[in-house]
Amino acid sequence: MNINITNQEEKDKKWSILNQKDNLFDILHTKESKLIEIQRKDIPQDAIKCFEWYSRRFLLPEEYKKWNFEKYRYIQHDGYTTYIATQDKNTGNFTEKEIYIYEKDMTWAKIWHGEIRLWITENPYFKDKPFVWFTRTEHKFIHKWYGKKRMITMNTICKQIRWLPLDSWTLFSHKDAKKIRETLKSQWVARKYAEKAENNADRFQFIEKKNRNFTELASTYNASGNIYHNRSHISNCLDELEANKDLAEDYKAIKDAVLFHDIIYLPWKRNNEEESALFAENYLKNRGESEEYCHKVRDLVLITKHNETPVTKDQELIIDIDLAILWQDEQTYQNYTNHVKQEYQKAMPELTDEQFYFWRKNFLEKFLQKDKIYFTKRFSDKYESQARQNLQKEFESLQKKLEK
Repeated sequence: MNINITNQEEKDKKWSILNQKDNLFDILHTKESKLIEIQRKDIPQDAIKCFEWYSRRFLLPEEYKKWNFEKYRYIQHDGYTTYIATQDKNTGNFTEKEIYIYEKDMTWAKIWHGEIRLWITENPYFKDKPFVWFTRTEHKFIHKWYGKKRMITMNTICKQIRWLPLDSWTLFSHKDAKKIRETLKSQWVARKYAEKAENNADRFQFIEKKNRNFTELASTYNASGNIYHNRSHISNCLDELEANKDLAEDYKAIKDAVLFHDIIYLPWKRNNEEESALFAENYLKNRGESEEYCHKVRDLVLITKHNETPVTKDQELIIDIDLAILWQDEQTYQNYTNHVKQEYQKAMPELTDEQFYFWRKNFLEKFLQKDKIYFTKRFSDKYESQARQNLQKEFESLQKKLEK
């Protein structure tokens, strides 16, 4: 996909268009964008100097060997050329497999460089998790779109060289980098780990294409125009599932059910879950799943209607995940209630505040009358009390508004 663009304004315009596409993750996987092995003499000198700088890091002077690289490669995409050097390095504590990256534009100006490290260890925290240790974009090339593009480029290179998706931890402690991670997560390109990094920063991992069936669904969630029941809610549910996946009996089925459970949601309808379950069943059949599996996912979607008692552990878990918003802190819970109200009034402009308050009060009353909100022991022990406090407080607030 080599496009000769030398004007920066045209580049910005091009990436503005590309960022709107659901397949942005796959742009660098086109047949024109493959890594090509080259010799050191084919690498620009500024790139070589950068690779040597990375190579010296964490080594004693006597340990450093010049030009001690395994292979050199390059990749061309969208008018850019990215040079890559790989190296095995022993830093004393770990044997590492390094990838060093240096990118230039069509005018041969340096744009950015970065380092991907893979520690050869049995520690599950790092095992098979190549991570970004350092990356920097030259100041004049810092644009809103470039951080995301840079990470996608690094992930593509990591996948083609290490056969593993990119993982990151230290990088995303920086506030600007957090924005990149959130963008990638909201576009269903990356997921957040349940555990945090040593510096308490969030960790994320790019999602392998074979596990990204929800990318195909993203446009459907976007098109709904919903303010709460949208792909942000689905993304939060996926994070909750990841944090509690040890409770799942069939992780794949419950993940598919999470993805589909609000695929159809119109506030005035009373059969959203039934239509979402049917959508899921048909989609999974077309994907080649067995009838038994399709029925299992269908039943998991249906249970999120919250009017039946769960009969399996996975049904218990998906209910608890779907209702995880209820135990959040006061501000998060308030944002949730505001979004639900906005969602209803956007879908039904004729709906008055009083009518919404009456409906919402009845909804809350039904939940408060339940013997239990959460069904898994973990959620019940940790979150039941807080969820009831939030619901009761909102219920009393609505009651006062209706009495005025």
